[in-house]
Amino acid sequence: GLQLTSPLLTAWWFLACSTNMALPPTINLSGELTLITSLFSWLDITVFLTGLSAFATTTYTLYMFSSTQQGTLPPNIKPSSPSQTREHFLMLLHLLPSAGLATNPKLTAPQ
Repeated sequence: GLQLTSPLLTAWWFLACSTNMALPPTINLSGELTLITSLFSWLDITVFLTGLSAFATTTYTLYMFSSTQQGTLPPNIKPSSPSQTREHFLMLLHLLPSAGLATNPKLTAPQ
């Protein structure tokens, strides 16, 4: 797959997929935990449904990552030039606010 043409971009893609799967310490994990605890006090069956949807999201995300990044390169995709430093810097700039909110959630609270 695309891991053969751009291995560093594959690492960025894996970080994005990990965030979507609610792995610690991401904002999605705290959101899902808050949702599950609030729904548990409302109705017991909602915990099962929320867990099922989280499992479906994780399964789909892993399938999407492995199908696009692993294996052989499709014949219609031609290897492109290596990624530039500015592209990795742009991805880092997208990751920094998320990492800041994950480490200090009080940044979103009004003063």
